[in-house]
Parts: sequence; C-alpha cells; structure tokens
Amino acid sequence: MIDGSNQSRPVVAINFPFADTSWLGGANSIRYLLNAYHQLPNRLLDLVIVAPTMIPGIIAKSLPPLPIWHTAMLDDGSRMSFVRRIVRRLTGRDWIMEQWLRRRGAALFSHADPLGVGAGLPVIGYVTDLSVHHLTDLYSEEDLAVQQRYIERILASVDTVLLMSHAVDRDFDRFYGKERAIREVAHVVPIVPPRDRSAEALAIQHYGLPENFFYLPNKFWIHKNHAVMVEALGILRAAGTPLCVVCSGVTGDERQPGHFEALMARVAELGIADDFRVLGLIPGADVNALLRASIAVVSPSLHEGWGLTIAEAREMGKAVILSDIPVFREQAPSRARFFDPDDAHALAAVLYDAETHFDRMLDDQAQADAATTHRANQDAYARRYETIVLDTLARRSR
Repeated sequence: MIDGSNQSRPVVAINFPFADTSWLGGANSIRYLLNAYHQLPNRLLDLVIVAPTMIPGIIAKSLPPLPIWHTAMLDDGSRMSFVRRIVRRLTGRDWIMEQWLRRRGAALFSHADPLGVGAGLPVIGYVTDLSVHHLTDLYSEEDLAVQQRYIERILASVDTVLLMSHAVDRDFDRFYGKERAIREVAHVVPIVPPRDRSAEALAIQHYGLPENFFYLPNKFWIHKNHAVMVEALGILRAAGTPLCVVCSGVTGDERQPGHFEALMARVAELGIADDFRVLGLIPGADVNALLRASIAVVSPSLHEGWGLTIAEAREMGKAVILSDIPVFREQAPSRARFFDPDDAHALAAVLYDAETHFDRMLDDQAQADAATTHRANQDAYARRYETIVLDTLARRSR
C-alpha cells in the first residue's frame, strides 16, 4: 500500500514512461490528469506514478506531490527492460510488470501498454490518436506495421481504451470496427496558472518580441504544418502587411530528417526571418506567458488527437486560429477562427483580420471570464476519469 493512502480507496498506477523530453505533449497530457485529480475534492481513488529511474527536471518539477514508483523496467536499454521484453515476447504476458504492480498494491494499471490477454490486473490503455492511418506517407512501412500491431494488442487485451476525443473514437469505428473494445473519451483539461502580467512583460522582453504577435507553440513535426504558416507570412510580407508569428517547441522530426532546415531555408528565401521567430524549446512558464500575451494562438496542424496547446488557450480564454479539422471543431473554443490547412492565402487573410481587429481590453476580459470556470472544468475532467476507472474495476468484479 502506498504511503498516506486511504486503504478503502483503490490504488491506480499511472504509467508515465518519460525519460526524456522528446514527447512533451504525451507527458503533458498525463501530467494534466495527475494535477487535476490531485486537486479534486472527495476523491475515490489513490493515484501513484510509475516512472523510469530518472524523470527530466522540466517534467518532474511540474508533477503534483504524488507517490512515484520508479523502476528500471521503463529505462530504455536497462537489463530489467530487456528481461521484461523477452518474457513478454515468449509468453504473451507482461508477467514482470504485473507482479511488480500487484506486490505494491495496485488495483489497476492506467495509460499502460497491454499486460497481455488474461492478465490478472485490470488495464486502461491510452491511445492519443490514430495518425498512422491519416499520415501514412510520414511513416516507414515498418513503423506503420509496428504501430498497427500495438493498437491491435491494446484492442485485444486491455479492459478499457482511453481516448482524448470523439474524433479519435470515430477513427476507431472506421478503421477497427465499432465493437472493438470498450472505449471511453475524456477531454483533457489542462491546468493553467493564474495570469501574471509581469511574467508576460518579462518574456516579451527576454525574447525580444514585438508587442503584437501570434503564437504557434507546436513542435516542428512535419504534420504540424508550419509550412503553410511560412507561406502565409510570405504572402503578407509581399503585400506590405507583415505580421509576427512566434514559434516554440522541439525543432527535430526523426521521421523527416532535414524538415526544419528546409523550412528555415524557405523562411530565408521569402525574407521573413523577422516575421517567423523560432525560440526552440522554452520553459513552461514562458509558454504560458506567451500564450496569454499573444493576439491569438495558432495551430495549422493536419491531424491531432486533441491539441493540448489549443486546450490550454481555451482554458485561458484566448482567441485561436485553427486548421479546419474535426478535432478542433470538437473542442469548439468560443473565440475560434478556422481555415483550410492547405490554403496559405486563407490563413494570411485570417491572420491579417485578427490583428487588424485585435482589442486588448476585450482580450483581457475574455481571460478574466475564463478564469471563473477553469476549476469547474478541471474538476469535471478529473471526475470523468474517476468514473472510467471505477466502471473498469466494476466490470472486472462481476
């Protein structure tokens, strides 16, 4: 049993396998749940974090004060992870992880890889999206096969599949059939800190930004579609109406080596280096400050499972400019404008209109209004997850 737990409450072990910062979006999606549930009154579950022996500081410092069960089984290249993988391959069951969790009192393993058909411990699998079916040209045949085998294992052996959006649920219907596994949707509600205007001013000064700018905080993976933004800024510059778009996030894409370099070459060719500012990976506090200080938050993405930065902007009450894809329509932020992600002219027109009609006082009021509903949204998300866990446990006990 975990220290400080209520012995009448089931212990839910949350898989948190992030040993580096290569997928901050995945880490953040789980971190938001951990923080939301930790703040939920009258909780019916005890959560613990199952993590590698070392968690990067930029991630660890943003976790709530929950117990952490560190294990070398989640360390890439460790002897324990090798033995675990061999046993799983030979038997079809993740016996080592299952027994390790059961000895510590876990009642359920969440956000987890499958433990195998017939596992004694209930499992909630976690699928962020089905991009392998939408972005097939970005993956090798081997990567596609690996991803699809993994999804098939989840469908065959977990008790519940947790999804972030109904758009992904519809993808499961389309590609795997309506009857494949029990699937539940919980819209992620990010934890956003209270507004700090002094932090906004400091961030703008630190990065040398103009007073008015748009913010695009997506990693530079090719499907995030920074290319259409570059072309839109080129159109605006050529028309004599340049705007500033600030980008932050990891600049590498291992699926498309050289993508970032090609993008920046196009920036130089169009003469828009002052209009397309790349900050790279920056602290979370600075991300929050720039989200709030921007004219609007922009995402030209071709595909998303949810879109965490847009969920953050929505919780802050910010205006957003979005590619017209199903998951962004599902989020339905009240201050949203949509554009065809393949149409740079359409994006240029929306950006120009947004800056031309930007009213700082109205933006301040929208942010203040959003702050009044944020806690209720967060609690509803945490309670939704709690219900999914309790329903999963109840099905096992029948």
